[in-house]
Amino acid sequence: MPPLPTTFQSPVLFGSTVTFNSTMAFAPAVIPPSAIGPGTTGNFMPAESVRHQIRKLYVSGNNATVVASEQKIIYRAYKPGNVIDFNAGCVVIPVGAATVTVDLKKNNVSILSAVITLNNASVSRVGQIATLGAGYTYAAGDLFEVNVVATAGGGTLPNGVWGEMTSDEDPL
Repeated sequence: MPPLPTTFQSPVLFGSTVTFNSTMAFAPAVIPPSAIGPGTTGNFMPAESVRHQIRKLYVSGNNATVVASEQKIIYRAYKPGNVIDFNAGCVVIPVGAATVTVDLKKNNVSILSAVITLNNASVSRVGQIATLGAGYTYAAGDLFEVNVVATAGGGTLPNGVWGEMTSDEDPL
C-alpha cells in the first residue's frame, strides 16, 4: 500500500537538497486581477500594466555593401522611456587606416559619451558597447537616428555596419 500524502498547513523550510522520486503536482496559481492593474480581464495582462522593451536596428546595406556616410531614423518614441544600451559593429572590418564612427542621436543631438569607432582593431560580427551620456531618457515623440561617418583614409571601408538601440518604454 503506498504511503499517504503529507499535508503541510504552514510554510515549510528545507535546509538542504530535496529529492522527489515521482511527479509533483501543484495547484494552479490564481492571481486576482486587482493585483495586476486596472483593465485586467480574463487571462491577459493589459499593455498599460507593463513596461515595453524596444530594440531598433540600423543596418548599412547588406554584408556585401561597403558602408557610406549617412544618418538614418531608426525610431520615433511612442511613450516616455530610457535608452538602456547602444552597440555597433560590422561584418567585415575596415582595413588599414579606414575608420567608421557610429553615433546615436536623439532629436539630432548625440546621447553617447563618445561615438563608437570601428577600425582595423574591431572584431568581425562583435558589437562594441557605447557609454550613454546625457539625454538617454526620452519623451513621447522623440526621434532617434544613427549617424555613420565613413573615412577611407587610404584603407578599405568595412561591409555590413550595424547599430542596435535597446530601450525600456512606459506602458501604453
